[in-house]
Amino acid sequence: MPLVAPPTIPPSGRPTEDPAAALGPRRRLPARTVLWECLGVPALLLVIVSLLYGDVLHYAFMYDDGLDLARGESRSVVSLLTSGEGAFYYRPLPFLVWKGLYALLGRYDLFWFHLPPL
Repeated sequence: MPLVAPPTIPPSGRPTEDPAAALGPRRRLPARTVLWECLGVPALLLVIVSLLYGDVLHYAFMYDDGLDLARGESRSVVSLLTSGEGAFYYRPLPFLVWKGLYALLGRYDLFWFHLPPL
């Protein structure tokens, strides 16, 4: 039994190796369909996520957030990347994002700190 599919025979009667060629020329999607796929679907998902989880942007910091924010603020970027000193876990990316947001904003703003995970 051969492992390669046999060539298809289009209506012209000549065999071809490409099955897509047997279907004829490709048709392009209408510009409206392409625009919907590129912009409409992501925009719709953004609206749905905003409706479902938008309240989270105004929630207070909880649990160990205060400890983690202070721990990240007191350490250098190199220290955050090389060790989990002072914590029971090693999470350099959240600490770097928090440190960057604090450097950019100059304060701990609930909205901007809760937006990236959303």
